[in-house]
Amino acid sequence: MGYHPKIGKIAKIVLINKGGRTNVDRFKQFRPICICSTLGKALECLEVQLLQKYEAEIPSGSRLKIDLENAHGYKKGGSTATAVESLRALTEEGKKKNMFMAGVSIDMSNAFNLIKHSCVGQAIGEFSPSPVVNLLCDYLYGREIYYENGQEGKEGEIHFTNYAYGTPQGG
Repeated sequence: MGYHPKIGKIAKIVLINKGGRTNVDRFKQFRPICICSTLGKALECLEVQLLQKYEAEIPSGSRLKIDLENAHGYKKGGSTATAVESLRALTEEGKKKNMFMAGVSIDMSNAFNLIKHSCVGQAIGEFSPSPVVNLLCDYLYGREIYYENGQEGKEGEIHFTNYAYGTPQGG
């Protein structure tokens, strides 16, 4: 255990227009989607199930368990909508108890792209045995994404490899 095949680490970037006018010079008009191989996706699903097994064994009341229960990303059924609903419920509870409240809004754009791989490995190490941590680290290390440049007059592919930030997303 501890090895994730290279074929499962290669993804092709496809740019999806978010709507409106298309201007290829404006990257924010597009949502980059990474298309992985079917084998790579199947392995990811097995690895997620393995991590969820160990996550379920984290002692109730521990700081890590509380943090995981309050998380909305990387969690089945979790989303921006569930995060907002959780905040709304907390606010309502505070109002009923006549508590003072303050709010801070943080723009989390690129949040998934800025996660350090070393931090992910460290967090997983808090509840998983070494072979599982090694598997996850191997899964993150050596990932490759590429973009096929199909613009008129331009040929070739642009490759990015061995980056130390960002995590795969989606299901």
